[in-house]
Amino acid sequence: MAVLNSLSDEELVSRIKKGEMLLFEELVERYEKRILGFGVRIVGDADEAAEITQETLVSAYKHLESFDVSKKFSSWIFQIAKNKGMDYWRRKARLTKLGENVVDKKLDEIEELALKEDEMTVRNAVENLPEMQKKVVQSFYFDNLTYEQISKKMRLPINTVRSHLFRAKSALKKAIWRQK
Repeated sequence: MAVLNSLSDEELVSRIKKGEMLLFEELVERYEKRILGFGVRIVGDADEAAEITQETLVSAYKHLESFDVSKKFSSWIFQIAKNKGMDYWRRKARLTKLGENVVDKKLDEIEELALKEDEMTVRNAVENLPEMQKKVVQSFYFDNLTYEQISKKMRLPINTVRSHLFRAKSALKKAIWRQK
């Protein structure tokens, strides 16, 4: 079991694709609770969230062959869960004949929730940057300062600001890719 814990999700998927189908249970153990929590936030009901979780895991299993192992499995499976949540609200609208505005509002809430989770991932990654890179990123992206303004504020040559921003972007891409 310790060997399985040391494998990345993508490595597990590769082995499952090669015929080790029982390894899917490890992916279920890793994601079931997280998807359930995500589902509760989407639909607001634990029973419905459990159904969405089940549908997500079954769909992931059925379509595992189409998963590109060069991508992050977590992003892929949470996209499936998000789609299942949207399907839930569409079904509910048809069954209860809710107005389009109610369904649109719920779908917007789901999109907003996904964006907030992405924003949290980015902010966490920024916090882990070296101090100077973090200050440049915060100034450029969060404070909307220009290179020139950052240069004056931090008393750095403009090319140094550019260099810090370039390195920070590269580090952020790697960190975000790992977190997802």
